[in-house]
Amino acid sequence: YFLLAMLVLTGGYDLIKANAIKNLVVLIYIPFSLIVFIIHDQVRYDYALIHAIGNVVGAFIASNWASNMGNKFIRYILILLLLVSCIQALNFFDLVDFFQIFIPKK
Repeated sequence: YFLLAMLVLTGGYDLIKANAIKNLVVLIYIPFSLIVFIIHDQVRYDYALIHAIGNVVGAFIASNWASNMGNKFIRYILILLLLVSCIQALNFFDLVDFFQIFIPKK
């Protein structure tokens, strides 16, 4: 979110161009970080597959939603997600603990 927010909010890019730039940056650095994690045997391929499927489904839904909702609404969502990420990074609250209330106890 941070790179996308920086490009949109301070760089003056629209969401489509900013997302394309972000995806290019990610495409460049991910293979190198993946190699490091594979070498150190720190890749859970089962989790990676689930994460990849979730990314594809989420991107499909978000792209359809974004085209229907417009740039202004998506900008507000981006700002909200950025704020939540910052608040969690500063340890003001833990999203995992928050969502535990929605999971039934065994």
